[in-house]
Amino acid sequence: MANYIGNQLKNGEFKKIDDFSSSFNGTTTTFNLQFNGTSVNAGGSEQLVVSLNGVIQEPDTAYSLATAGSQIVFSSAPSNGSTCFIMLFGGIGALASQVADNTITTAKIADSAVHDVKINSMSASKLTGALPAIDGSSLTGIDALPSQTGESGNYLTTDGSTASWAALDTDANSTTKGLYEHSATISTSYTIGTGNNAMSSGPVELDTGVTVTIPSGSTWTIV
Repeated sequence: MANYIGNQLKNGEFKKIDDFSSSFNGTTTTFNLQFNGTSVNAGGSEQLVVSLNGVIQEPDTAYSLATAGSQIVFSSAPSNGSTCFIMLFGGIGALASQVADNTITTAKIADSAVHDVKINSMSASKLTGALPAIDGSSLTGIDALPSQTGESGNYLTTDGSTASWAALDTDANSTTKGLYEHSATISTSYTIGTGNNAMSSGPVELDTGVTVTIPSGSTWTIV
C-alpha cells in the first residue's frame, strides 16, 4: 500500500499496531503508531480499536490522535504493566460528521431541491434586515431605503407614513400604488449630480437663500 504524508486515505489494509505496552510507566500518554517497525498514520481516532487491559477504549474520549495520526494520546497515562493491543481498520471509513460551513456548492444541490413552493413560502420577516445602500453603507430594513442628497422628497406608503423620494414603491396595495409626493417647498440647497437629470412636480418654491444648482449637461424638469 502506498505511503501518504499526514492522515492516510480512509481505506486500506487492516493492521495490528506494534505493541508498545512495555513503555507504559503511569506518566507517559503519547505513543507512536507503528506496523512492523514502520510508522503508520490513522485517518481518524475512530479507525482504531484500542484494548487496554482487556477493555475497549472509546475514541476521542479515552484517546485521541496527534502528529497527523501517527501517534495515539491516552487521556490517562496507562500504568506500568498494563496490556494493550490496537487494530487499525483503514478500510471502513470515518464516522459521519456534520457538513462544514461553506462546503456545499451549487452543483451539489439537486435541481428539484429548491422550487417555487419553498421560495414562495418565505415570509416577509425573512426579507427584512440589513440591505446594502448604493454607497456601500448598511440599511436597517426594506423600509429604510436611501434618499437623494439635498432636498428629500417622499412618497406615500400604505400606512400613511412617508419613505424616501429615491426609493421605488414596491407596495402591492392598489390604493397607493404609483402615488408619489414631495414637498412643494425646497428648503435645502441642492446640486444635481453631474450628467444627471432631475424632475419635480410643480409648482415648486425655493426658501429664501436656497439654491438648486444645475451643472452643465444636466437638466431640471418641473412638470
